[in-house]
Amino acid sequence: RTNTIDSLMIFTNRGKMYRLLVDDIPVGTNVSKGQPISSLITLEPNEEPTVIYSIYRDTDAKYILFVTKNGIVKKTALEEYVKTKKKSGIGAISLKEDDELATVCLIKDELLLSQTTYKAINSKDNLDVYVVVPKEEDLFYKYFSLNDKKTKEKLTFKDGIIVTPKIAERFDVKVGDKLTIEDSDKNKYKIKIGGIVENYVSNYIYMTPKDYKNIFKDEVTYNVVVSKNIKENDEIAKTLLDTKKILTINFSDDLLKTANEMVEGLDEVVILLVVISCMLAITVLYNLTSINISERTREIATLKVLGFRDNESNEYIYRETMITAVIGIILGLLITPPLHNIVMGFLEVDTLVFLKTIKIESYIYAAGLTLLFVLIMRVVTYIKLKKIDLIEPLKSVE
Repeated sequence: RTNTIDSLMIFTNRGKMYRLLVDDIPVGTNVSKGQPISSLITLEPNEEPTVIYSIYRDTDAKYILFVTKNGIVKKTALEEYVKTKKKSGIGAISLKEDDELATVCLIKDELLLSQTTYKAINSKDNLDVYVVVPKEEDLFYKYFSLNDKKTKEKLTFKDGIIVTPKIAERFDVKVGDKLTIEDSDKNKYKIKIGGIVENYVSNYIYMTPKDYKNIFKDEVTYNVVVSKNIKENDEIAKTLLDTKKILTINFSDDLLKTANEMVEGLDEVVILLVVISCMLAITVLYNLTSINISERTREIATLKVLGFRDNESNEYIYRETMITAVIGIILGLLITPPLHNIVMGFLEVDTLVFLKTIKIESYIYAAGLTLLFVLIMRVVTYIKLKKIDLIEPLKSVE
């Protein structure tokens, strides 16, 4: 994205930056070959462009992040570079003789975090958790939404140390209780829970640098940078990982996609279970109705001989089937919540939390399908009732 009132920032492998107005670039045609960039800026021997950015008037980037091939990282305010007009360029980052500029990223609202792995433990269980400590609390809320699991109200660090639901459920703790965590050296620490935040992927404990220092008796070491970048994700990831100084890079879109892929297979499982349940319901209703008819064939035949119409005599069977179905629906709806919680508990893994709320529509669909199957059985068994021999069942049993 660029226009004639914008400028280009050209960063070279030697760590220099050249600023070029877009309007200064000669206009060509769709068949013209263009011209070397070296004719527009003064490059030194063995110097070549590495990254080119178009800086437009309404850009919201605040900083430039430089990464060299040897893993050196530097962050500088963008405004220090946008005003220069030197055709010979300016030094953007100082490099050693054996180093070169690998990539440049425009970033905004970067946040430093400390993320360390611990184990939440008690006498019977343990769970891997991440202790997350943000350097700047105000900036932290731009990236993380901390909402109370029950009330959905916003939580802040004023409430105290915040944990995710899986931790609270697994160790049966609530706000005000203490939780024990253990580091890789088997050192144990106790933390007091100030809030339980809504979260469905992974297990986190959020605290301030002050709380961290009070609990672990050590200063915070920040090892994670969270930022909104203005560049292609794949290009950034490849360049940074090639430096061998960056352990891992995660993008929010990729994390969301991974989480969805972890549970998307459940859709097919649920559909399969619903189909099997429907087939089972139809089979049970058909068998119950058939058994009821076979055991009362003489009674039904007697009613018909006495002058009762088909619908009147058939209601003798249908009424009992309907009453049984209604009782089954009521009992099924009553035991559904606890059974649902048990089943979802078996399906959950340590890093995922599934929603355990059943919508009212689900109850309506379940009851409606059951009643529909009862009506289908009435149609199916009507033919069977119609074919009852009025003479044979009334013969004396010898």
